[in-house]
Amino acid sequence: MRSAKHCRRGFAALGFTIAAFGAVAVAPAAADTIRLDAPSVQMRGDYECDPGHEWVEMAAAAPNATVTHADPYEHYTGGTGEYETTAVHKTTVRAQLTSSVEVSFNHNLVFEKLNVKAGITLQVEGSKTTETSLRIKEYLSKNDTYVFYSGTATYTGQYSYYRCTSSGSVQFVTSGSVGSWKAETKGAVGCTQEVPSGSLAAKAKAQYCPPDDTRASVRLSGRTPGL
Repeated sequence: MRSAKHCRRGFAALGFTIAAFGAVAVAPAAADTIRLDAPSVQMRGDYECDPGHEWVEMAAAAPNATVTHADPYEHYTGGTGEYETTAVHKTTVRAQLTSSVEVSFNHNLVFEKLNVKAGITLQVEGSKTTETSLRIKEYLSKNDTYVFYSGTATYTGQYSYYRCTSSGSVQFVTSGSVGSWKAETKGAVGCTQEVPSGSLAAKAKAQYCPPDDTRASVRLSGRTPGL
């Protein structure tokens, strides 16, 4: 039979062994690396990105009013009411992109990024504005030279496309420009009318109204321009 002294030594040894194993058991595991720009993607080791992942980087895309159809209309009858005219096709806006190199990549990702930057849903790739003349009817309330117009707000951006390789490294794929448009809008604007800066009406007025001195001579003489 072992003495109490021997038992105490045995428990002490056992206690040391348990403490040692406990220290090993609670050792911290290696931390995972998580990308801050893509919280849903988790990677381990030296990977820079999640293999197979593709993404697009793009600067902000600002709107630009584009007149696609126009017809200047002189209204000096003194009457009011609805007037209709044919706006002639001037230019076509297309939803399209360019690429710095010939390579296969997901165009939809680029257009989706453009939508995000624009803050609205734009037309899909390949869409284009009407290329035939348009009939436009508007109510005219005073003597003036008017521009009947149709057009849209266009958005363009410069993009860079990236892909994550099977080894987890970032690979540049291509870059270029991308553009799309919102919706076609018809209207009429008087050449002496004040309109919001940057609007489609302002662009139609700037492009198709006669010079200010011509309109001034019309108002003073009472004659119709061109007669």
